[in-house]
Amino acid sequence: MRSRSPWVHTIGGAIIASTLARCAVATEPTRPDASRSDVRSVMDGAGETDTGVALDSGVDTGTSQPDVVIARDVTASDGSCPLGLVACGAQCVNLAVDPANCGSCGNRCPAGVNGTAVCESATCETMCRPGFGNCDRSAANGCEVDTNTTPAHCGMCGRACSLANATAGCAAGGCTIASCNPGFGNCDGNASNGCETALNSVSNCGMCGRACSGATPVCDTRMGVCSSGCVGGQTRCGMSCVDTGSDVSNCGACGRMCTVANGTPRCEASACGVLACGPNFANCDGNASNGCETNTRTDPNNCGGCGSRPMEVCNGVDDNCNGTVDEGYRAEGIASSYTALRAQHAPCDGSGERFGPNCNAAISRFCAARGCSTSGFGPVENFNDAASIVCTKGEVVVTTYTALSGHHPPCDGVGERFGPNCNAAIHRFCAARGAAGGFGPIENSGDTAVVHCVPSTTGTGVMTTYAALSALHAPCDGAGERFGPNCNAAINRFCAGRGFVGGFGPVENDGPNAFVVCVSR
Repeated sequence: MRSRSPWVHTIGGAIIASTLARCAVATEPTRPDASRSDVRSVMDGAGETDTGVALDSGVDTGTSQPDVVIARDVTASDGSCPLGLVACGAQCVNLAVDPANCGSCGNRCPAGVNGTAVCESATCETMCRPGFGNCDRSAANGCEVDTNTTPAHCGMCGRACSLANATAGCAAGGCTIASCNPGFGNCDGNASNGCETALNSVSNCGMCGRACSGATPVCDTRMGVCSSGCVGGQTRCGMSCVDTGSDVSNCGACGRMCTVANGTPRCEASACGVLACGPNFANCDGNASNGCETNTRTDPNNCGGCGSRPMEVCNGVDDNCNGTVDEGYRAEGIASSYTALRAQHAPCDGSGERFGPNCNAAISRFCAARGCSTSGFGPVENFNDAASIVCTKGEVVVTTYTALSGHHPPCDGVGERFGPNCNAAIHRFCAARGAAGGFGPIENSGDTAVVHCVPSTTGTGVMTTYAALSALHAPCDGAGERFGPNCNAAINRFCAGRGFVGGFGPVENDGPNAFVVCVSR
């Protein structure tokens, strides 16, 4: 999560609050223009969708959420607040620090388990109780790890216990020995060096402190007891009887000790091998002589496991093990919900609106709040409260309907503010800036329209047909619907089927043809 600095500007007499991460302006949607013969909008809900809900009218409820950073405990009796404060109900609150109104009025931060909800820089965070940690960096499930008892996060997140010849445990935030590997013991009582003693000597025969002498001068390592001599095919090595076929200290011959870098050795059929690798290491080349040679935290070709090359996603973690966090991020699909989107912009609640300009604003704000992406589009699939979206990184541009109508006259902010004509206008506007295309408006107020341009490194324009799209989702057939939630689903499935994260559009359409933009990871 990234902090964002507030900024405010005035356009057409209206105060438009925003953040550096996303140029947020109050949405002021109207119905799309359906007058064109070659660009048709089906905003009346013709045809069934995955949502099972008729399309909304596109009328703004007037409850757009301000994003100005603000302060608490001042009564807003006249509806006004001092500089830096915004009224949420009857109070002036600080959206930057108020956990009940974090980033927007009514956005209450979830406390999760074992923690206290806090709001920092208009972003929900969790303050953990002593002995607990938010190790997955998700505020939703709070401080999910008990750092007093979890070996992988002992005392603090990411501090894994690894002890020689032992299974590690964790108690009171310190590494302990849960159990010793067979044939080893913690004879010095010091947990920090693990089970340091091999229990195959006359001093420690089968257990710490058991000494062999007198009539039983040798240690039978197979039985773990003192003996008068070696039996059952064992070999006497010094004062011990050992099975050279399986003894790691005498593997194949007396004194031939097996060792494994970053792991635990084994002796099998008189040959040394790897029994197990330590945390974050692996034997990816299958060669026992160099042990567990691969660091799965830092090797991009074996990231998290042998042969694994994961993509970088927006999560504050170095997913691809190249030493850099969240770099190269372009786009990702997110399984969200109307409940989450409503917290960003109330009119997009899945009831009054499931698809439209208010949901454009809610999705854009949701994605921008993730820190890596700058905006997003969708819903690309929706059913009941579920709303799947695609977050992406590009250029947020504050423009005007006057400028957009210069690229396609029907998108003039009067006849149409949101719809297929504005899709075309925004696409042409962004293409003129060197981008692959664009979507929006992600925010709008008066003549102002905020759009998101997708760079050519992320977006790829693809010409297809409504026949091809309807094969993926039947209602998007170019007759019942040419633009709308069904076509959102069809286009996203079309792009995903070509190996992309998803896609948006149609950014242009004419007769049987539809031009879409697919986005890459």
